[in-house]
Amino acid sequence: MAWDFDDEFIRFKVTVETRGYIGVGFSPNGGMKGSDIVIGWVDDVTGQGYLSDRHAVGHSEPLVDASQDYTLHYSHQNGTHTVLQISRKLQLCGDEDHFLTVTIPTKRTTYWCQTFPLPRLNKKHHVIKIEPVIQPGLESELHHIVMYNCYHNVSNETVSTGYECFSRNMPSELGECTYIIAAWAVGGGPLIFPAHAGLPFGVEGDATLLMMQTHYDNPQGKQGLVDSSGFRFTLTPDLRKYDAGLLTVGETIGTGQVIPPFADSFKTVGYCHPECLSQGMGDNTQGITVFASMLHSHLLGHAMRVRHFRQGAELPVLSEDNNYDFNYQDTRMMREEVKILPGDHLAMECDYRSTNRTEVTFGGLSTMNEMCLAFLMYYPRIALGRCRTTPSPQYLASFIGAKIG
Repeated sequence: MAWDFDDEFIRFKVTVETRGYIGVGFSPNGGMKGSDIVIGWVDDVTGQGYLSDRHAVGHSEPLVDASQDYTLHYSHQNGTHTVLQISRKLQLCGDEDHFLTVTIPTKRTTYWCQTFPLPRLNKKHHVIKIEPVIQPGLESELHHIVMYNCYHNVSNETVSTGYECFSRNMPSELGECTYIIAAWAVGGGPLIFPAHAGLPFGVEGDATLLMMQTHYDNPQGKQGLVDSSGFRFTLTPDLRKYDAGLLTVGETIGTGQVIPPFADSFKTVGYCHPECLSQGMGDNTQGITVFASMLHSHLLGHAMRVRHFRQGAELPVLSEDNNYDFNYQDTRMMREEVKILPGDHLAMECDYRSTNRTEVTFGGLSTMNEMCLAFLMYYPRIALGRCRTTPSPQYLASFIGAKIG
C-alpha cells in the first residue's frame, strides 16, 4: 500500500496478490469492530472496477454506509494481482448536521421508526448534552420523538432503515428496542447533563443500534410534508463520575386507561411497584439519584405528579406540574436531586379535564387518546428502563358496572 495526502484529500494505491475482493480497514483501536472499511474489486468480464464504502459493527459482514465517500481513480487486474487507486476527503464531517428525511403521511397518526448505526468510538464517551433539532414549519405536526437503545444483534437489512412503527412491515427484532435514552415532546428544549453524570456511549457489550421513534400528528391531512427532525448529541471522552440513565414511570399505554366524558377532574394512576424497582436495581443497594424529569400526557391533562413512598410513608413529591400545558413539555432539572432506594414505591398521577368530550377517552397512541408518563433522568444507570402498570380487567369491569364471567 502507498499513500499521499494534501489539505483536503488522502489517496491510496493498493496492490494485492489476488483476483478477488480487496478490503482495506481503518480502525480506531486495532480491531474490526468500529472500523471504516472500503471493499474494491474488478469485474472479470468487463474489467470495470467497483468500490463499496462500509463499516464494521463486529466480527461479521461489514454494513454499507449511508454515504459512499470513496472515489475510484484506477483499477487493473492481471493473472495474479489486483490494483486499486482510491481517494477520500480527509474530513468527512462538516459544520452542518445531516439528518435523514421522512415524508409525513396524510393520515392523522403516524409513528415512524428510523434506525441508526452507533457512532464508531475507540473508547467510552459520555453524552453531556441532548438537543432536539426540529424541522422549521412542522412544529404543529410533531408530537414527540423518542430515542431507543437496541442491545441485541439485528440483521444488516435493518440498519439505517425506516419503518412505520407497529406495522407488519416493521421487523419484529426492533420490538426488542425498549430502553429509552432520550425523549422530546412539544415545547421541549435541550437537556444539559449535570457535571457529575453523562449518558454512556461506546461501552463494550452495550447497545448495537439506535432507533428513533417519531410521532406525527396530521389532523388536517396535509400533503407533501417532509421532515428531518431528530436529536443532536454532544459527546466527550472526558468521563463524568456516573453513567446516567432514563426510567419511564406511569401507566402502560393502551385501552386499560379509561377517562369518562364531561369530567371537570378525573384521576388515573400508574405505579412503579417496590418489587419491580428492587429487581431492576439488581446489586445496587445504594439506589439511584434523579436529577431531571419530563411529565407527559395529551390534550386532557391539566395536572400531573410523581409521588414517592418509602416503608409506608410518603416523601415529598418527586416531580409535579399543577398547570400542565401540552404545548410546553420540557425536561426540567430538579431543584434538589432525589434519591430513590430499592423497595421505594412511585405513583404517577394524572388529572384530566374532559368537559369538552362527549365520549369515553382511552389510553393509546393518538393525540386524541391519552397517556400518563414520567421520564426520569438519573444516575448511576441500572438495567431497568420501564416501571409501569395497567388496571386489571376486573377493576375496569367493576368501574363501569359490568361483570366478567
